[in-house]
Amino acid sequence: MVCCRQNITRSRVFSTKAPEALLTGVGQSTAPVLDLKKELRSPISLANLFETVADDLQTLNQNLRSIVGAENPVLMSAAEQIFGAGGKRMRPALVFLVSRATAELVGLKDLTTKHRRLAEIIEMIHTASLIHDDVLDESDMRRGKETVHQLYGTRVAVLAGDFMFAQSSWYLANLENIEVIKLISQVIKDFASGEIKQASSLFDCDLELEEYLLKSYFKTASLIAASTKGAAIFSGVDRSVTEEMYEFGKNLGLSFQVVDDILDFTQSAEQLGKPAGSDLAKGNLTAPVIFALENEPKLREIIESEFCETGSLDEAIELVKKCGGIERAQELAKEKADLAIKSLQCLPQSMFRPAGRRQRRGCRFELPTSHFSVFETKKRRRKKKMQWISIAKEAISRASSVVKFLCLVHVTGSYVVMGPSMLPTLNLTGDIVLAEHLSHRIERLGSGDVVVVRSPLEPRKILTKRIVAMEGDKVTFLPDPSRSYTSRSVVVPKGHVWIQGDNMYASTDSRHYGPVPYGLITGKVFLRDGCVACRVQVPMVEDGSCLSLEVRSVRS
Repeated sequence: MVCCRQNITRSRVFSTKAPEALLTGVGQSTAPVLDLKKELRSPISLANLFETVADDLQTLNQNLRSIVGAENPVLMSAAEQIFGAGGKRMRPALVFLVSRATAELVGLKDLTTKHRRLAEIIEMIHTASLIHDDVLDESDMRRGKETVHQLYGTRVAVLAGDFMFAQSSWYLANLENIEVIKLISQVIKDFASGEIKQASSLFDCDLELEEYLLKSYFKTASLIAASTKGAAIFSGVDRSVTEEMYEFGKNLGLSFQVVDDILDFTQSAEQLGKPAGSDLAKGNLTAPVIFALENEPKLREIIESEFCETGSLDEAIELVKKCGGIERAQELAKEKADLAIKSLQCLPQSMFRPAGRRQRRGCRFELPTSHFSVFETKKRRRKKKMQWISIAKEAISRASSVVKFLCLVHVTGSYVVMGPSMLPTLNLTGDIVLAEHLSHRIERLGSGDVVVVRSPLEPRKILTKRIVAMEGDKVTFLPDPSRSYTSRSVVVPKGHVWIQGDNMYASTDSRHYGPVPYGLITGKVFLRDGCVACRVQVPMVEDGSCLSLEVRSVRS
């Protein structure tokens, strides 16, 4: 039973080429706003755009290096490795840009502590997911440096990622804003939903564009949208502005993802830092492929064959380019970028957007005054105090839920299991299962558990088998029940387990290569298509025929 783990990559490639329509300012003596019809003469790069919040990003970088704390020197070194590797810091930069732009609407002269903390939380969540992804994908390099697990080992890498998720949840609860807590909690849920959608649609040539966009929202745009909306919430602007900032982040994230998917076909392996066409090779169909499939039947045949023939992947990439898939995906990216720009119309002109020479007439923005009332009555103050007490209580409860959900998403892995060896527990044509990576580390596995394990014959191959005996157990088994009824007995040595497939006639397992070292186990399966797979018992024949398996404990 071979498991094909789905690669989960949240590190993105961002194009620094300016879109055809860029942000400009327009003006009158009234409050300046964005002019969506004018274009800047010079393109905007990420470096130029983020220059206005360079000091904020510098402070964030310093905080990220120290946020783990000196009491955890190993985790501190691991965190320093990933944070010190740099990166675009696009998500916290967007938090700072939106924070400063919206703060001007309500008269705030500088960012609040909550603005800065939100940026740190967003980057911690994003970075922790990268550390875990590198472990699952067995990646050697990240941002031009060796990955954490390459330097410190898998155990430290997993703990470092878990610690950052826990820290971000703790800081999130301390922000004492239930609306933002709900936002970020939804993002974590969306992460899981996106991975499940991707795993369930591999090599599916009938994938609709809407499903692709929904998956892209879950995996990429949701976090960016929550970042920009959260920044606006902490500025205290009207709800209409916060919703516009959410739409801005959502459409920017979708455009960002589409561009990333285009680059997978147009950039070289050296530019991407990974093999070109890697998404397509794994069966992850993106916008260029979906559009190309509408015009090229041969592309469908190649994809559905899962590139079984030599050179078929290169042929598929060429077909995507020739059939207009790249051009139509570029149009989709531009469409989403234009929607993102449109959502910025509510913001005033400032140094935190590209400045223009003229202001747009007839567009004004009224400052909300409820946050600056000097004549609050004692009754209103008391009511506000009780409201914050209620929010604090709910924040603690929500934080607990967030931590639990983070553990579920980031201490688990999704797998597609194919083959006959685990029939009838798992289907022959492939089942999606979830495995958690903690039980085997704390020695909480036992007979009857379905586990994900590396093959002792080919360590790069991942298998799914059931544990039928632990160390010290005596196992009486049939080496080959299809040919001989002669049984053998083995005592499982210390530090080993005995694994078998549920379908004895079609499984290569411990009957062939003996007890398996405990260290080869990588996870315990706990969900299959919504069912608890590990509760299905090993098939046994009660009449004492040759299929029976006898396990006797010989522990002292």
